[in-house]
Amino acid sequence: LGDTLFVSVGYSKTPGAAEISKHDDAANAADIKVEADNFRTMYIAPSIAVSESSAIYIKLGNSEADLSITGDYTGTASTELSGSTVAFGTTTLFPSGVFVRAEAGLTDYDQIQVNDIGTADSDSAGQKGDVVADPTIAYGGVTIGYKF
Repeated sequence: LGDTLFVSVGYSKTPGAAEISKHDDAANAADIKVEADNFRTMYIAPSIAVSESSAIYIKLGNSEADLSITGDYTGTASTELSGSTVAFGTTTLFPSGVFVRAEAGLTDYDQIQVNDIGTADSDSAGQKGDVVADPTIAYGGVTIGYKF
């Protein structure tokens, strides 16, 4: 976009799984396990060069993960985990072709809900419990690479 402005478009995938929540009551009548894996983000990162070899950028992206909710519930549960990512970073390219990129960001996911938890009545009116979670992930990373 000129001598000082450029845009990166990308896709990142983080393998592995994370247990977001687990509840275990004394009677084992309301156990709920929420797991997420296969984290992925599509992003755009407008950048501005601050010198001949360094740039700063902001990354804006859409993030998703596979969500699995198992346990003692008879109502509904969230089936997907999606949200938005915002990050700031710098990139420096050395004359040898080696580059270093540092980034710090935040992914704010939509709410996770599980309704009608439990196999036993929780009160005299026969009501069961509900759970709502609002997960957010803060991250930082350093990348070292080589420009061919």
